[in-house]
Amino acid sequence: MQATIRVFVNGREMENPEAPPVQCNGRLYVPARQLLQRLGARVRVETARACVAVDPQTSKTTIVAGRREGRHGPLLAAAERVVEAAGGRMDWDAELGVFIAQRRETWVAKRSLAIDAGHGGRDTGSTTAAGLAEKDLNLAIAHRLQKLVQMAGGRAVLTRSRDHHRVMAERLRRVRSRGVDALISIHHNSHADTSLSGCEAYFFESDAGRRLAFCLQDEVAQELGLPDRGVREAGFDELRHGAIGAVCKLAFLSNPKDAAVVASPYYPLQAALALFRGWRRFCEGL
Repeated sequence: MQATIRVFVNGREMENPEAPPVQCNGRLYVPARQLLQRLGARVRVETARACVAVDPQTSKTTIVAGRREGRHGPLLAAAERVVEAAGGRMDWDAELGVFIAQRRETWVAKRSLAIDAGHGGRDTGSTTAAGLAEKDLNLAIAHRLQKLVQMAGGRAVLTRSRDHHRVMAERLRRVRSRGVDALISIHHNSHADTSLSGCEAYFFESDAGRRLAFCLQDEVAQELGLPDRGVREAGFDELRHGAIGAVCKLAFLSNPKDAAVVASPYYPLQAALALFRGWRRFCEGL
């Protein structure tokens, strides 16, 4: 029996697909009409074995061939062909069973983002009772977020791309040298009081930073289902670099329930999707 494949389109999980994606001969097949429309393409003609799609950006017309599961089932077509016809980008993680399709986002494409994965190397940050290190969670989320931003047409740079220690001054120099519009710093919390739970975001002396923090916090709290601890002002070093910035503390690794959430193999993607949607909301308001 084939494992369930989760489909994410434009930063959100697609609920109630017309038909579940299927793998065949090393390729992934998805419901063509539904995915094309979610990506903004127009479907003009559909026959038993193909449909005609119009790219919303270029007006290019493409014939997308496929097959049907049953006489009246939806047209299933190769995922890469469907996404290409809509002018989008895709990522297929076969190990995780996750398919991501993303259209170009006009406002995201106009901006550049620095993504700071907190800690690294000998600086592990906090850890869960099971030994899951904050530095590893932060980096996994940062890589996912970078890819999502790039798939939407934006520019995203990492202050560290691997597990090594880089002092804050060096990170901030990297941010300034890239001329980015904003910084998102990814962290997790820990406390001696293991009952403390939830996510929170911080900004410093900036109305734009405050708005960025609120956009991120709202999406993270909804996506992870953790208590919303709100947005606060604090003079973290990450926020003193001159660009718009927000520090996101996504969960308490010292709390058993929060630790169970971050232990899920889907967690880095979930957190990255929430941060991406928050960044998109912020960009749309500029």
